[in-house]
Amino acid sequence: MRHAFAEARYTDAAALYDSASGQVPFEATLLRARISFKTQEYPHAIALLSSPPTDLNNALEAERLMLLAVAQSRTNRFDEADEFFAHAELAGARNLFPAELPYMRGRRFLEERQPQRAREELGRIRPFKSSDARVFGDLLETGILSQEERYYDEAKLLVDLLQFIDASGQHYFEESIHALRTVSMLARELDDPSIRKFVKSRVGRQTWTEDFRAHQFQTLKAVGWCHALEGDYFNGLRYLKMAGKIAPSVPWRAMTLLDRAYLARCFGESRWSADELSEADDLLMSVRWRETLDEERVALTLAAELFAPVDSGKAAFYLAQFSELRDAMSPLVLFRYDRRLSALADYAAAVIDINLDNREAARKTLQRVWQTYDEIGYDWRAGRAALWLYDLTKDEDWYSRAQDKLKNYRGTWLWEEVEARETNLPRLTAAQTRIVRMLYEGKTTRQICEETGRAESTVQNHIKAALKAFGVPGRSGLIAEIIKRGGRLK
Repeated sequence: MRHAFAEARYTDAAALYDSASGQVPFEATLLRARISFKTQEYPHAIALLSSPPTDLNNALEAERLMLLAVAQSRTNRFDEADEFFAHAELAGARNLFPAELPYMRGRRFLEERQPQRAREELGRIRPFKSSDARVFGDLLETGILSQEERYYDEAKLLVDLLQFIDASGQHYFEESIHALRTVSMLARELDDPSIRKFVKSRVGRQTWTEDFRAHQFQTLKAVGWCHALEGDYFNGLRYLKMAGKIAPSVPWRAMTLLDRAYLARCFGESRWSADELSEADDLLMSVRWRETLDEERVALTLAAELFAPVDSGKAAFYLAQFSELRDAMSPLVLFRYDRRLSALADYAAAVIDINLDNREAARKTLQRVWQTYDEIGYDWRAGRAALWLYDLTKDEDWYSRAQDKLKNYRGTWLWEEVEARETNLPRLTAAQTRIVRMLYEGKTTRQICEETGRAESTVQNHIKAALKAFGVPGRSGLIAEIIKRGGRLK
């Protein structure tokens, strides 16, 4: 059981305990309680820990009290948690668990949204020089940095932690999985090629277990976005497909379909996008959302955003579902409390309002979205909000802000959206605008295919759409019409 636990095979370890007949060592009961934490079965953990044998030694009693404190904090009974932490210290936990005890207590303060108190616990870990102290300390500090909205610092520390684990030769299975999942999701958001490069190279070397299928799924999905955000659409879609194949639940599988629908729409592949969106819709409508894990529910915000242009009623329905479920999220989901979750929901609401022609409501909401993403350094999301604000207000300042936020995403659909607004070209998608620009530069269909990575049939369809939009029969007429209209092609 100890061996399975060390390898993060928690289901196997729990099965060994649950199938045991007769008495088991209390050390095994402590391990079983720790596994219950990972499945959020806190009453079960408390029951296991509340009936100890009478002859416990100091080490086992100190661990029991420490784990009871954790169980109380995870259920928001912080006063009771503090009492058990105090009892654990009296039983010698400070000497027996010099890094884990302050780590657990630091997590307790993060659960109550007190990052400064958590930093005090971090200060009790850092003087120790063991590998455990380094790992526990870094994990606690990344949680603190997250609550302080210092996401870039959090990502850099996670990279350092993973490099330390890799170099140490020790098997921190669970810790490396958590670290890689988190830094991958941050790499998707932050404008830092070095962090994206790290996660893309590190993901293939990670050891996964069945108990962390959701973490593996989220990591692969995030790595797919890292590729797409660098213009590598082939690998972006490939990783999204890989994530979809191992999706641990229906909502997670629907999320990958929604991601693919979004990217296909951005590429101008409307039929492909519609097919992916329809399949996702079928899955989402089959879900009993109150029975889902908390983070899965974010799929509803993306569904609301994507359905807004095609079915505003369904989009509003999905967003209303998310709003209702968000209030019921577990307090252990720290993401619930920060502004990123609010910004996701607000962005979807604004897109719905735009498609319902509620322009003023959309403008106010998008300004709030912009402020959040601008302040926390999520540049590409801030840039998208700025482009919408430019469309709504025609204020050139918003266009300049969008350019600034998205300038490092050249070669992607995000920069194509910037360029599409720079011209006077009518009714063209961002992908179509990019191809028209390349025609204007004198490039052949073959050259356009090579540079964009798109099939010849796709490029030809975009050209036909552009010819129809301008009302001209051929390419030369298209270029002449662009010049006549004063398009600022560069």
